[in-house]
Amino acid sequence: MLLWDLASGSTRVIRPDEPLTFNVRWTVLGLSISLTQSPQSGTLIWDGQSWNRYSPHALWLADASGRALLVEAGTGNLGGRVWERSGGQELALTPSGTEYPLGIDGDRAIVWRDTPFTNSGVVVVYRGQREEREVPGGLCLAAQQIDRWLVCTTSGSAALAYSLDANAFAQQPITGLARFYVLVALPKSGQGSTPTATPPVSVEARIRAEAPSLSFRPLVPGDASADRVAVTSRSGGRDPRTGGDARLLQIELTDQVGALLALIIEGPAGCCLDYARPDAIPNVSIGARPIGHYDNVAVAFGGPIVWWVDGDAYVAVSSPVLGQDELLRIAASMRALP
Repeated sequence: MLLWDLASGSTRVIRPDEPLTFNVRWTVLGLSISLTQSPQSGTLIWDGQSWNRYSPHALWLADASGRALLVEAGTGNLGGRVWERSGGQELALTPSGTEYPLGIDGDRAIVWRDTPFTNSGVVVVYRGQREEREVPGGLCLAAQQIDRWLVCTTSGSAALAYSLDANAFAQQPITGLARFYVLVALPKSGQGSTPTATPPVSVEARIRAEAPSLSFRPLVPGDASADRVAVTSRSGGRDPRTGGDARLLQIELTDQVGALLALIIEGPAGCCLDYARPDAIPNVSIGARPIGHYDNVAVAFGGPIVWWVDGDAYVAVSSPVLGQDELLRIAASMRALP
């Protein structure tokens, strides 16, 4: 490895002992190399005079606060078990399998989790070493952050980007480039202008995008701001019509700082076990219809919950911070997807 002084035109060797390719990185921490072979396996950072050991894992991303995402050094590739470093401590995020660091957003860590033997996977968002959500998407082994987007740089013949605000993917085919990958994403700016923020995708549009995978007609909350809603789907419960696993719709409503206000779970009617709650209050009015059930569950177990069946859909609304009246107001606002 050579350092080239552009001012003087001089060079000097700072790493003569092995070939280095993708394991050379430049982050806010400076120039780093990640080695796979013992006894030097891990990351070294150059301070201008010498290499200093930083971690036994391979550094991939870092932000100005010093938080970093790393992967197992011994894999010799971009993915593996992902670790989060903060305050000098490193804690494992990946419970099993292979994940690829994509970005750091405040106290969130965003990675892509490989689905074995496929060309797809899911984006996983961690907060405080806890998995917060999964978002299905295409191939995204690495990404470059532009504004509030993580633009995938291994997405094949399509421009694929993950919105940090909407927690959803956007994709645009690249005509005529079926054999090429996006390598670098350039922000659109001119004459000193800054990129224009993309309006958040509507809640209805995000639910409509999930609808083909659901066996019921989902409901849309009517009083939720699009930039404070996350929509995902996942397996859970039992679909009484097929006898197999049900596909559930999950809608998270958050406050201005991103803290959870309410959680909405929807599934096929009869999918879930809330009917077995012995202390639930029946015949609670959802709007003008006495079809709801309410249980004042302790906050430690998710908070109060109201649930009902609307057509072929089961709907439950719970919250760690809202009371019965607020939950019923959200419930009354929900309408079937047109």
